[in-house]
Amino acid sequence: MSLRVTVKNAKDLPNFESIGKIDPYVVLKFRGLEKVTKTIDNDLNPEWNEQFEWTLQSPLNPSEVVQIEVFDHENVGSNRLVGNFDYAVSQLWGQKEKNESLKLNPSKKARAVKGWDKHRLNVEFVYTPLSKATPQQKAQGGNGVPTGDEEGGDESFVSDGGVDGVDGEEGYAEGVGNSAGGGKKKRVRHPKLPDKPTDFQIRIHVLEGRKLEGNNVSPVVKVSCGNEFHKTSSRKGTNNPVFDETLIFNFKERPVELFEKNLEIKVMDTEKKIRDNVIGMFNIDIGTIYYEPKHSFIHKWLLLTDADDPSVGARGFLKLSLSVLGPEDDPVPSSSDVSPDDVDIESNLLRPSGVRLQAATIIVKVYSAEDLPQMDPGYLQNFKSLLHIGSGQKELVDPYAVVSFAGHSEHTEVKWNTQTPNWNEQINIGFRFPSICERVRIQLKDKDKLNADDFIGTCFINQSEIS
Repeated sequence: MSLRVTVKNAKDLPNFESIGKIDPYVVLKFRGLEKVTKTIDNDLNPEWNEQFEWTLQSPLNPSEVVQIEVFDHENVGSNRLVGNFDYAVSQLWGQKEKNESLKLNPSKKARAVKGWDKHRLNVEFVYTPLSKATPQQKAQGGNGVPTGDEEGGDESFVSDGGVDGVDGEEGYAEGVGNSAGGGKKKRVRHPKLPDKPTDFQIRIHVLEGRKLEGNNVSPVVKVSCGNEFHKTSSRKGTNNPVFDETLIFNFKERPVELFEKNLEIKVMDTEKKIRDNVIGMFNIDIGTIYYEPKHSFIHKWLLLTDADDPSVGARGFLKLSLSVLGPEDDPVPSSSDVSPDDVDIESNLLRPSGVRLQAATIIVKVYSAEDLPQMDPGYLQNFKSLLHIGSGQKELVDPYAVVSFAGHSEHTEVKWNTQTPNWNEQINIGFRFPSICERVRIQLKDKDKLNADDFIGTCFINQSEIS
């Protein structure tokens, strides 16, 4: 098995040199290995035509990406980033090779150059999966590359039981069909599909939206596939709509053709003119959904981006379930529950190729509390004394503070037997920005080794009031 990447050339790279032109080179990163092209001096249209190959010990996982970075070489000082792109290998499904003309996510310096968005980086990807001889080929003494038509199906890709989104520096893998989640990788045997028109049903359960861009928007979700589209009803005047509607497409096509099609998911504002009413969008190919466990993404959040320039960042979030059902496939249940404010979105997020979330940290300094109420009845003090919990007859409250955000929680130490605890502790909670979660939750609890800990009180702080 191998993955081969050929860096061909680039066109119209942005030039941020004050004298002359940039000296570009390309860095490729995959599975911990880094490959670098030669540097082309003083050229905005460099020709590299360099080929790099990774020998693979295991099949590709749809959540994996090839990280691509273009730099300007500097003889003095640090080399400067021109732009980057994270290419989802799930786009290689069903193809021996694929030529891509990529638009990089520009660096801040590159974005300042007039006409920066005209550039393109031309790259070829070739994936050679594990050879697997068919019975006929074995009889002839040959080997074959699995195509999905052999008995037992195609094993050219594996899945980790939920698409993983953790990458090295940023903590997330990039690309359509990627989220965070992790888990032990396991081999998924793809079902055998006929090479003839087959009945498929695509189900999209649109659940809710969060933090949609704009003021006083009235959002509606439109899903298009080929020449067909379906829409939800609109929700008036809200940036956090709840839809709970199911859209259904029925197709009768050859799998290899259907799986190449994209689902285009748009959230639009019905209060605006048609020309500029798109709040944000997300694209995913049908094949990526089908080759997930049970042919479904269930309760995933989509990061919506600008239709014309995905690199500008998040335009909101949309929660939905996606299923591609073939003959004899049973639908996967998708509940209508609305996500709580402290849900762990980061472990359940799908993002477009090349869109990165920034690492961020919420820092909460917990100093002290005063006049906390008594939480334990008096007779429990004897039991606490026997268990050596605290020292002596005190106020019968053992407080500690818990800080929670985006599904992550940290707490202070317990202060035994005091109504006026002094912690003077700093709590750090890491997350990815922008986050779908809005509120930081701070709770005071009473530690109890005999029973469940008791709640003393809870307060919330909006993230927007901090940042």
